[in-house]
Amino acid sequence: MEKCKEWFLAARHRLLACVRRRVGNEVDEELLLSRVATKVVRAVAEERVPAREEDLLPYTMRALCREAVHALQHSRRQAKAERMYYNETVLSSQNSEADEDDRHYHLRRAVKALPPEQAEVLLLRIWEEQTFASIARSLSQPESTVRSRYRAALLAVKRMMNPLTVKTEL
Repeated sequence: MEKCKEWFLAARHRLLACVRRRVGNEVDEELLLSRVATKVVRAVAEERVPAREEDLLPYTMRALCREAVHALQHSRRQAKAERMYYNETVLSSQNSEADEDDRHYHLRRAVKALPPEQAEVLLLRIWEEQTFASIARSLSQPESTVRSRYRAALLAVKRMMNPLTVKTEL
């Protein structure tokens, strides 16, 4: 076991050069080399590989190649997943902006399609934030008329915005 560690330390630069050619990232190189070192030491401890240099070198090189391939596959999968996540996020935010613009467009069309007296009450109540009493005074109408026009306007707008899911009751 000690002989294996000595050999590994002596061959470290040569092994690092091999890893560098395959991986090209210093952090990944060190990680890859430490994984391979652990595997080699374990293989020697379990007596699957003799602790002689002529046996250690081929085993270590094969292990390095396998680990490099796995590391590259992993980084490619991770990059692909990140790209997919980024694309989904960008597309969903673009779609939500488009959906919101679409909703505003349909809302403006729905309000324009209302009878003028309903549209006026709706706009005064929602956008001007006036009370029913103040709307009734400004329009010289009974408050009950203002309330019924408001309810009728809301129901009509809801039906125009989403005709399949609107209930007939408010």
